[in-house]
Amino acid sequence: MKFLFVFFCAALAAAWTPARAAAQEIFWTRSIDWEKGEMTLTLSAALARTGPNRPAAAITAERRIDTNLSKVFAEALLPLRIDSSMTFVESIENGILSAAQILSLAQTGRKGIPRYSQDMQTIFVDYTYRLHDSLAPYFVRHSRPAEIPRYLAWFPTREYTGIVIYAGKSLPVHGEDAQSPIAPCLFPEIFDEQTGPVLSIEMGDPAYLKRWGSAAYARSFDEAPWRERIGALPLRIIATGLYGKYPTDLKISQEDAALILSLPANRRLLAEGRVLIIFDPAPEEASP
Repeated sequence: MKFLFVFFCAALAAAWTPARAAAQEIFWTRSIDWEKGEMTLTLSAALARTGPNRPAAAITAERRIDTNLSKVFAEALLPLRIDSSMTFVESIENGILSAAQILSLAQTGRKGIPRYSQDMQTIFVDYTYRLHDSLAPYFVRHSRPAEIPRYLAWFPTREYTGIVIYAGKSLPVHGEDAQSPIAPCLFPEIFDEQTGPVLSIEMGDPAYLKRWGSAAYARSFDEAPWRERIGALPLRIIATGLYGKYPTDLKISQEDAALILSLPANRRLLAEGRVLIIFDPAPEEASP
């Protein structure tokens, strides 16, 4: 993975060679707000301390930031999880994304208004990326969703308007004698206790996957902000474990899976991504 990262950055070099001499003056931080589905990069650069033309120094520093954006974007994006089996660096290794596409994606962010430190010696610029709008088209390859498994036996249930899954602080990890907090990703999937698929990316409606992914994340029990997605009468269930190479996918009980899979209307909720995962994120995953 380290070798791939070095190789990938070398591929980007042509795009930022002019700024290499000033690269050490560029600092950056990344924050991911999984509730909004956004990644924000904050780049900063020192302003020249000499000379009377401060506006010109600010313009020069801002241009240095813009020139380094592609390199920073690549470094920030590579460790991001796509699903339970793959990060972005692995997607490059698998030939799904190329260096050229990463460079193109870097320019899709919403640039904020430059701001300055209190001593006016440093300029900061934010670039915000809507994760599903920007990235989902590269990973949603199907044009029609695969059929969601049906629960064949009769099971007492009703039609719901959405699905709310409580994941808490940590859950048992499948196949390991350990617990872990859920790791957010672009396309979380759902399995039953016997690891039968309840929802996979292939089962999702492509239009909804590109709009808001297979599920939303929330840190609060207040469901009001998510009414458009889950409606007024959602099914509320508790996750029983985590599944996958990365702990991104949820396991639910056989009974809860049957509540969803027994009716076409409830299976459609899965296809449309009308799922809300309420969790307590690990510190590095917390929203800014």
